[in-house]
Amino acid sequence: KRIVTAAILLPVFFLVIISPYPLLFTAVYLAAALLLAREILLFSSQKIKTSTWAITYGAIAAVFVFKYLTFFYGLSRFPVYEGMVLILFLAFFLVGLSYMFSASFEDFYSNAGFATFTVLYAGIILSFGLELRFFHHINPSLEQGLESFLKGLFKTGAEAQTGALYIFYVLTIAWIYDAGAYFVGMA
Repeated sequence: KRIVTAAILLPVFFLVIISPYPLLFTAVYLAAALLLAREILLFSSQKIKTSTWAITYGAIAAVFVFKYLTFFYGLSRFPVYEGMVLILFLAFFLVGLSYMFSASFEDFYSNAGFATFTVLYAGIILSFGLELRFFHHINPSLEQGLESFLKGLFKTGAEAQTGALYIFYVLTIAWIYDAGAYFVGMA
């Protein structure tokens, strides 16, 4: 099953990673982060409320939107990092509000912990893949004008594909370790 899934998805991931379009990469990367979030939330031994799922998914999407706007539309980096931490705390707070009148403290702590960890792991940490893939991009706040924006967005050649090689390197290492753990575990 894993081999068939990999055989189907690997060419799609390859095309998305080498694509010069940041919005396509961001959208697919966000979808992968949301799938990862789903897997993490399913690890919980307790039933997680629908509101917790929605808050977690919304927080992860907000992190990716912040990162995308920062990296490609010239927002300052430091406030965006503060914004990502604010999103993390806001997710915890909103999950707490959703459990305030309907569940015990044990349910709240367990679900809020899972939601916060999921936003941190699947949202904030994975969002740095955008910077890794498109580190060659010229920040429009450094050079003004549409020409500089387009020049950074559609670079071609070795410089533009270096980020793709870094992404391939990270994914290859993860896949090798995952496959190795799978086969050793089966043996």
